Amino acid sequence: MKINFIALAFLLLLASCHSLSKSKISKRDLKKDIELVTTEGTIVLRLYDDTPLSRTNFLSLVKEGMYDSILFHRVIEKFMIQAGEAYDDDEFLKKKNSLNLSETVPAEITSTHFHKRRALGAAREGDDVNPLRKGSFIQFYIVQGRTYTDSTLEIAEKRINKMLAYNHVINDPVNKSIFTQYQEFAKNSDLRNGEAIMKLKSQLDSLAEVELERMVPYSYPE
Repeated sequence: MKINFIALAFLLLLASCHSLSKSKISKRDLKKDIELVTTEGTIVLRLYDDTPLSRTNFLSLVKEGMYDSILFHRVIEKFMIQAGEAYDDDEFLKKKNSLNLSETVPAEITSTHFHKRRALGAAREGDDVNPLRKGSFIQFYIVQGRTYTDSTLEIAEKRINKMLAYNHVINDPVNKSIFTQYQEFAKNSDLRNGEAIMKLKSQLDSLAEVELERMVPYSYPE
């Protein structure tokens, strides 16, 4: 059945409390699964132990009731479904602001966790505006994915390695001035900056091609 935008509500961590004063995560909470109840069925979420910052952040939001009665606002067939924010909802925004949390969580990307079907991840902005790949503290997605053949998996690996090479380049202190200038031009882009933006992007892409040749490539585990 084709997925449409669906409403969801969390049954919180085993009789968890919505009160802000009782939202501190305990060691017992870290051992609990989360039951995600939607209009299309129920999903049980189990968080990785080796992503402690993301795990604790997610559990905190669940205990605060931040995910109660929100929508999956972005649904892309054979890719993923995304949720996390109630848009244009005054009560939601008021509660979100009262938490006084950082808008992002440091990246906890590893070679062992990848976008397999059912994977849960934090949404994030692209590398050009978010070179450290920090995740949104509140928006999450669940991978729907599709079936890959060996050849299409190889194409995916090549795409990932190009992205990794580019990320290495823009985070290299040697290239800081080029990348900073590129970001500034791109942020305030107009017709006068178009040629400069293309030139700087071309420089970064060329450096990424060199990096791609010398770095250890990523490959999906068996």
